Amino acid sequence: MKYWNGIGLIALFMGCSAGELTLSPNPVEFGDIDFNQELPDAGYNVQEVFLQNSGQEDLELVVFGVDDTRILLSGQFSSENPLSLMSIGPGQYHTLNLGVVGYDVEAGERDTLVEGSISVDAPNLKDPQILRWSFTPVRVFDEED
Repeated sequence: MKYWNGIGLIALFMGCSAGELTLSPNPVEFGDIDFNQELPDAGYNVQEVFLQNSGQEDLELVVFGVDDTRILLSGQFSSENPLSLMSIGPGQYHTLNLGVVGYDVEAGERDTLVEGSISVDAPNLKDPQILRWSFTPVRVFDEED
């Protein structure tokens, strides 16, 4: 009887394997962002991030926690509420672009490091993957200004 229970337990663990996701680069460090320059359509200092399925199961990815007052996120989303990406199989990846769009002047964020994160999850991931980002808002004035 113990023999069958052990096999059943092994089968249960094998059937509950979790998906795997790799985010690269992580963290995304934008560096100093000169907010005295005109804001580009995609945001300042756009960075490309790869979300690779590094496991053996398909992943239905959902992105949440985007601070849209500071970061602009663009990619090929299949829905906006929740922010979802098309399913990716093992070894496949999605590309997201992140650009900086703002900072909180009243909170005194100028000339200080601003940090945040974006979460990427799927039903079969053990835990959401966290994509960390940072930048320092600065204002560079020409001597003519």
